[in-house]
Formats: sequence, C-alpha cells, structure tokens
Amino acid sequence: MCFIASKRRAGEKEKDLFLTLANDIAYALHKLDDRDELRREKIFWEKLFNVSPEGVVLCAPDGRVLRVNNAFCHIFRFSSPEEVIGKNIDSIVADEITFEEARSFTEAAARGERVSVESVRQRVDGTLIDVSILGIPIKIDEDLAGVYAIYRDITDKKMYERAMKENIATLFRVWRQTIELIASVSELRDPYTAGHQKRVAELAKFMAMKMRLSPESVDAVEMASLIHDVGKIKVPAEILSKPGPLDEVEYLLVKTHPQAGYNLLKDIDFPWPVAEIVLQHHERLDGSGYPQGLKGKEILQEARIIAVADVVEAMASDRPYRKALGIEAALKEIKRGRSTLYDEEAVDACLALFEEGLVIPLFEKVIF
Repeated sequence: MCFIASKRRAGEKEKDLFLTLANDIAYALHKLDDRDELRREKIFWEKLFNVSPEGVVLCAPDGRVLRVNNAFCHIFRFSSPEEVIGKNIDSIVADEITFEEARSFTEAAARGERVSVESVRQRVDGTLIDVSILGIPIKIDEDLAGVYAIYRDITDKKMYERAMKENIATLFRVWRQTIELIASVSELRDPYTAGHQKRVAELAKFMAMKMRLSPESVDAVEMASLIHDVGKIKVPAEILSKPGPLDEVEYLLVKTHPQAGYNLLKDIDFPWPVAEIVLQHHERLDGSGYPQGLKGKEILQEARIIAVADVVEAMASDRPYRKALGIEAALKEIKRGRSTLYDEEAVDACLALFEEGLVIPLFEKVIF
C-alpha cells in the first residue's frame, strides 16, 4: 500500500511539473507573439510617419529636432533627415522676419498648448513658402516629452486667395465706377442737386461707420446713396428745376422717383441690395413714407440711414424753390422725427458726427 501511494505521489509531481512547463512554454510563446505584434506595429507607424504627405517633425521641448519625415525634407528642400536632426527647428525654417513668431509658436507648444498658425517659412535655398503649422505637445505621465509638429505647404491656396482678393478689388472698382457714372448722368438733368448724392453718400457712410455696421453694409450704404435719386431722370426736367412750389400733380410725379430708380437698377447684379435700398429711401418708420408705406424694421437699415442723411443734406442746401434752411434746422428736424419718422440709431449717429465736427466740412460750400 505504501509503494502504491508513493508511486501515485510521484505521478502527481510529474503531472504538476508538466503543467508548469507547459504554462511556461505558453507564456514564452505569448511573449514572442507580443514582441512580434509590437514589431509589426512599429513597422506600421514608421511607414505611416515616412509616407505622410505632410511634413512631420518631432522636437524636444527646447525645439531641437529629433526626427523628421521625408515630406518635411521635400517641403523645405533638405537632402535628407540627417541634415535637420539635432538642429533647432526655428533656426532652420524661419527667416529674420518670422523668427520671433516661430519661436513664440514653439515655446507655446512646449508649455503644453496645442497651437496652429498659417504663416511664412523659409526653405533651405532661401525661398519663402506659405505653410500651415500644427503643434501638438506630447506628454507622458503629465511630463512634456516633446512637440509633434505638422507642416503643410499652402502656397497654392494662398496664391488663389490673393488672386481672388485682387479680382474682388477690381470688381469693386468697376462697380463703383459704374455707380458714379449713373450718378453723374442723373445729375446732368438736375443741376440744382449736383453734388447732393455725393454729400448724402459721405454723410451716410460716416453714419454707418459710427453705428459700427459691417464693412459690407457700409459699402452698401455708400453705393446706394450715390445713386439714390437716379429715378429722377424719369421726372420732367422743368419740374425738377421749377423755381416755385410744386402743385399736387407735379409732386406726385416727383414721388415716383424711388420706384423709377428701382426699375432702372433691379436687373444690375451688384453685390449689395442697391435697388431695394434706393426704392426704400423715402420710407418712414410710421408708414407715412413712399412708395410702399413700409414701417419700422420692414425698411432696410441701409435705407433708414440714407433717409436721415438725405433729409439733413436737402435742408442744408439750396433748392430751386427755396434757399438753404441750414444745419441747425436740419438737425432739429431729425431730432423731432427720431423714433417716429427716422431710425433712432441713425439719428443719434448723425447728431454725434456733427457734435464732433467730423462731417461739417462736407457742407461748408453749401451753407457757409
């Protein structure tokens, strides 16, 4: 019995030893698999780093280049990564003008900030290129290990943007010349209002700027003001230059000029709603204006501004049927109609401009 028990214990020890050995072998094989997986992942990330179409740089926190990919070398015309590694990133890609900006960018990333910028950098041959740069801090256990930066050549994009700006500037000049030509033609038939539209345009533009309107709205105010009375070319010249008061029929004919102006302008493809503004420049907040009897916010803001400027200029200037009433009377009128006839903001802006003396020179020739 003792022999049999001893033999059984020996068998169990062998079995335990075999299982232990099997586990060790399985663990060793598993570790080999892990190493193989890590090796494959390393190869994958290496290839991804090198085949990226964007320039990639890994820098130490002090800006020293640790690694660069082939795309970075291609963008900046370096012959190989070895030409870059170990050097300060800012000293090799920034010129004298952009060096401080580049250094500030690198320092911000080194402080742990994720930063991006579109700027200009310098190739190894001294030529300048437009680039976008993204800097990403790399942290390990909250400690900054380095900065991962991505460079993209955006020269073509910037060239396109500059070309678009030049085209827009050219178109704007053409639009302005077209509007000024229309204004000069309309004023030929009404010598008494020669200069009226230009003075209204200047005053209305300053009012729009005082009201902090967008640049697009300021342009719309100015351009529409320059031709707000273009519809008067449809009114008989003898009515426009009549030295006495107008009768009811004549006055009704004059009141058609906003609609006539709209009809002349509505098919011209301006970048602003010029035709609509011209149509509404005689509307009043309480609905007593013409031709549509619009009220309050139904009237475009640009038209509400021109309405105030138009009243002030008209009262401050001579007309065929009366002498100029003067600036004081004109300002008194817009104060009286503030919030009932005329837009509050527009009136306040106009009054402020005169109080500050900024627009008085516009009226010196007609009132002094």
